[in-house]
Amino acid sequence: TGPTTVYHDPVSGENIVNQEGKATEGQSSSSTTPTYAGFDKLLEVGFTLNQLDSAYSAFEQYQPFASNKVQISLAVNDVSTVRPNDADPLYRWSVVSHIVVNRTDSYKVQIYYWGENSAELVLLNADGSQQLFDSGPLNTSDTPDID
Repeated sequence: TGPTTVYHDPVSGENIVNQEGKATEGQSSSSTTPTYAGFDKLLEVGFTLNQLDSAYSAFEQYQPFASNKVQISLAVNDVSTVRPNDADPLYRWSVVSHIVVNRTDSYKVQIYYWGENSAELVLLNADGSQQLFDSGPLNTSDTPDID
């Protein structure tokens, strides 16, 4: 393994440690799975670990993120929680924020979450004027949510 570098990510507020020749924590060296920074903030606003896993899965379904090893940083100081609409049959909460991918590309995100396990990602361009991707409802746990 080579030298270690530490990058302070201003978007997430986290320090990201990279060691040449060694995978980022939680990844294999050949992995194309994104590296996530700042997403623990979602646990503070009400996400469960299973919902967070479902959100990660949603990001990995978006082809530009799935086919490349990317770093996705959540703007933790920009996270706002949106109460469910009473007319929504799933009664989904959501968070709205923006992400920065590979330290350069900005996107607006809305991540819906409900039950104990489910999440849905809506990804928009930086100013929120164009929807780029909607993952549809995802549940990565072995337990279905009960309506």
